[in-house]
Amino acid sequence: MVFKNILRFMRLFAVLGTLASLIPLIHPIVQAQTTARTVEPQRTVLETSAIAKSMKLIGSGVVQEIVFSPKGSEIAVSTTLGIEILDSSNLSPVAFYPVKAGPSRTSSYRADGQQIAVVAGSDAFIIDRQTGEVVQIQKAKQVTGIAFSPDGRLFTLLTNGVVQVWDSQQDLNKFAVAEPKKWHQHLYRPRAIAFSTNGTYVATGAADRVISVRRLSDSKWIGNLTGAGLINGLSFSMDESQLVAGSLEGVRVWSTRTMQRTKKLHSKRTGYDYHLATDQMHSQFATISHSSGKAVIWDLMLERKEFEFQADIGTITVAFHPNGEQLVTSTPYSIKIWNPSNGKVITRRDIYYRVNNFGFSADSTKVILSTVREADGLVSGDLMLWDIPTNQMINHWPAHQSEISTVRFSPDGNRILSRSITEPNPEDPKRPNQVLRMWDANTFEQIGTDLIANRDQIETRKFEDPDIIAPFDFNVEVEAFADAFDVTKDQTYIVITDEQKMVLWKAPKQFHFRERSYWPVIYRQQTSRAASNNAKHVVVAKDRYIEIDLGPGTPRPVLAEHRGLVKQMQFSFDSRYLASLSWNTGACVLWQFEGNPSN
Repeated sequence: MVFKNILRFMRLFAVLGTLASLIPLIHPIVQAQTTARTVEPQRTVLETSAIAKSMKLIGSGVVQEIVFSPKGSEIAVSTTLGIEILDSSNLSPVAFYPVKAGPSRTSSYRADGQQIAVVAGSDAFIIDRQTGEVVQIQKAKQVTGIAFSPDGRLFTLLTNGVVQVWDSQQDLNKFAVAEPKKWHQHLYRPRAIAFSTNGTYVATGAADRVISVRRLSDSKWIGNLTGAGLINGLSFSMDESQLVAGSLEGVRVWSTRTMQRTKKLHSKRTGYDYHLATDQMHSQFATISHSSGKAVIWDLMLERKEFEFQADIGTITVAFHPNGEQLVTSTPYSIKIWNPSNGKVITRRDIYYRVNNFGFSADSTKVILSTVREADGLVSGDLMLWDIPTNQMINHWPAHQSEISTVRFSPDGNRILSRSITEPNPEDPKRPNQVLRMWDANTFEQIGTDLIANRDQIETRKFEDPDIIAPFDFNVEVEAFADAFDVTKDQTYIVITDEQKMVLWKAPKQFHFRERSYWPVIYRQQTSRAASNNAKHVVVAKDRYIEIDLGPGTPRPVLAEHRGLVKQMQFSFDSRYLASLSWNTGACVLWQFEGNPSN
């Protein structure tokens, strides 16, 4: 214990002694677009053009919502990294608009298709599809939803229940500073908005379980509809006589004339979290259950099922093509276009994933990342090997049947260790396995067999002189070298034998302080603090920002490329690179620190 405390004191002394005279210049690794946004005045934000050659976000992000353009030629996909525009005929990429305020959660096209309104984080933005310009609406804060009305006005839903109404604007700069009208609609956060076909009504649904209906032309309040549950979607029928709501309680229908509920399409006992879609003329409706993936196409009067088919379990959003001949659904990891008349898939896109862990190679030239994606309701954990000097992906391959909790390189860079703690257990489905696998970093083939360890099944073996000891066990992830070798503990470690097999080893105390070749440690800094190995750089995570600590009383420059809360940070072993990961976006950011790491 004394040895461990001495090591920690020496590292802390070295960091404090050099910070006061050091002002690091930082630049990210691959060029990325930026968007206009406001920055808190107390932060000193380093502009990319002034500090960096480039920056790289590793990861695709995950899908939040999908919506067709008014003519149906393209699909806007809201992701955790921004707005992606896809060709609706084949789902090929057309454009991408990164919005750094936060994950993009919802979007809406103006009737002419020239502008897209977006909610990112809790702010509202307008994208010009012709010029690519992105502006933030300055007067819209804490936004939960957004939509263009048929007459071109913009509606923003705020967390406090207020609905803001903005006059139609072609000039984005005027849009950015315009003053809205305010409707005090709800007690709690609005969740959905819909307009009737002829533009007569506008309806909003909120977390207060109330649907509020107004006349669009003069903003006159018509009345409230109750008993709706937590709304996920709203839609009027073609003749404006009915209003349909999808919610956690099922799917319900109200008469706009009597303001009374008339029917139930699904009850809460048949699923939960129903999503709703209709075509441009509101001539047909689709409902889909998140829990079961069951999709139903309803007739105009919502009285009978025209067709029913099985879509994906975990579907989070659904949209009709304006002409009603295609239906697009999405899980967080995939998009599918269906033929609603026969339930057949026309085309699909399965490239979305999220990064949930990473580790540098000992020579700091590569980073191994674990990614999560889902297809056909099955979650898989993949490994991605990234080359830092060339900023290119070397390979991406399936590794586990569940999320990977730990990944790291061997010291020689030729092997990769991955661990899953929720691997399916054929013998006991209710109790998943902990599985460790070793991979060849050059051929990407698995080395040896799985090491499976449930806590009550661990068998240990003692070796007089083991080759490699991995400094972690199944009970605790160590943070520093000394933590793995506390003489007061009797822990189980992973040993690589001469036959390249992984076995569990209970470390004899005589080996605790021996100099050996160890697997590099993943530092568990997570959302707090990380220090480089050369004691020159210290960074501190604050929400979705990373501050550079230059010492007491010195303003902290800020790295502001994350769209969500920072989850994990780690410096490379040569101290030149910093990798950071956010909870919300599922993307890893690489930063490069200038200067000779040996100085």
